[in-house]
Amino acid sequence: GLPHLDSVTIIDFQAPTAVQNALVSKAIDCTGQLTGTQMKILQTTTGITAVPSQTGAIEPFTMRTDVAPFKDVNVRQAFRYIVNRPEFISKTLDGFGWVAHDVTSPYDPDFDNSLHREQDIALARSLLKKAGYDNNLTVTLYTSLAVNSSALSMATLFKQQASAAGVTVNLNQVSPSSFFGPNYYTKVPFAQIYYNYSPYLSQVAQTFLPTSPFQETHFNNPTYTKLYYEANKTLNASVRKEILYQMQRIDFNEGGYIIPCFVDSLDAYSSNLTGWQKGKVGEPLGNFPFENFSFRS
Repeated sequence: GLPHLDSVTIIDFQAPTAVQNALVSKAIDCTGQLTGTQMKILQTTTGITAVPSQTGAIEPFTMRTDVAPFKDVNVRQAFRYIVNRPEFISKTLDGFGWVAHDVTSPYDPDFDNSLHREQDIALARSLLKKAGYDNNLTVTLYTSLAVNSSALSMATLFKQQASAAGVTVNLNQVSPSSFFGPNYYTKVPFAQIYYNYSPYLSQVAQTFLPTSPFQETHFNNPTYTKLYYEANKTLNASVRKEILYQMQRIDFNEGGYIIPCFVDSLDAYSSNLTGWQKGKVGEPLGNFPFENFSFRS
């Protein structure tokens, strides 16, 4: 019966190279949260099984919808059209991700797959001009390794892409010890954050309501909030689906998240370890199913 293991020891490593060396030398049996570069090396390393999982985890850019310049929906939409999404995957994730279109929760059964957005610099410039910013918008993007290991590279790439639309992005790299303190997280107009996958209504409850605990965008849309409560009340699956589609269209057209891509989870195991599985949530090691692990004799 389960579990097969007698015990599990969890070790923290401070450096990516150290954890990779520990796995190859068999000092440890498995690890997660690898970089794309490490993953490509381990995929061809004898004695290692490297496992990428296509998850619904997100690393959004967060725009506060209650303060300038992002109070203007034209600016928010312009910033979304600035993004070259495949380039984010290739340049910041080493190919380990899949395209997103600024809406969360791709594995939710009521996810609207019809919502798509591609880079359109001309449209971005037009929207910025409509908002009163014609080649004269400068913003500060707050980034930190506290968000994720790829946060700085994503911030740098957004800065580069934004320049094509006449937007100047200054980067402020905040120390991991300070980012979630009183001065930055949920306070600054433009930043980054990371979430593992949640079903849609759960993600909304965390982030997009006036009562949400993590209000990075300070989004407050009475129609949207009313739809959320209606969706939770209804017992009719088809009615709920239509409500969620309405909410996702509001996310897509008015929301404060820029979600370029869904981020793969990158795990690796010693070849003699069995019972591992891929995961959709984004937690390391397929969401830690240690009870299923065992060793080949």
